[in-house]
Amino acid sequence: QFAKGGGSQTVTITSNIAYSIELQGDTETTWVTLSRQSGTASSQSLTITVAAQVVGASARELSIKFKNNVTGSVIGTLEVTQAKGDDFAISWASSTMTFTNDDVNQVKTNNLTANSDWYLEENI
Repeated sequence: QFAKGGGSQTVTITSNIAYSIELQGDTETTWVTLSRQSGTASSQSLTITVAAQVVGASARELSIKFKNNVTGSVIGTLEVTQAKGDDFAISWASSTMTFTNDDVNQVKTNNLTANSDWYLEENI
């Protein structure tokens, strides 16, 4: 399991046959990278690196399949999951900005904080 910020984890794989390693998921799998794509009859480390989630992204998961090099059959599976990204958030220093007739042609500022890209839409 990986937190929303991503990162790397290393596992040791012990096998008595040579094998290949594949990523399988319902959607794209580019958010996970592996330190190698095959192994031998021995104990070897495998580093799994997961990219950070973007704001508003859903939790995701995929499988790492270990396959027999001779038969192609799956000999082991490792599940990788990652928590969802932060929810969208936007806030203002004050929620209401008012103008009076004396404020014509005056600029007023208001601090806005957001955790993702945004755009301003004018409603009159």
